[in-house]
Amino acid sequence: MNERCGECIERRQLNLIQRVGRVGYWEFDPACDDVVLPAVSRELLRALGLRPLDRDASPWSVLVEGEFRR
Repeated sequence: MNERCGECIERRQLNLIQRVGRVGYWEFDPACDDVVLPAVSRELLRALGLRPLDRDASPWSVLVEGEFRR
C-alpha cells in the first residue's frame, strides 16, 4: 500500500470516528420541552444504513427491547 492510499484510509477512518462520536446523545429542546436526537446523529444513522429517525422520535422509541427493560 502506498503512502497516499494509507493517508486516505486514515482520513476516512478519522472522519468516521469523529462522526460516530456525535451519535448517542440527546439534546434538550426547550421549545418542545423534550429531548431530541440531533440532526447530525440522524444523518449518520441513515448513512450507516440504519433505520432513519425523525426529529420527533422519543429516546425510548429507539431503544432495543433488552435495553428498554434495563
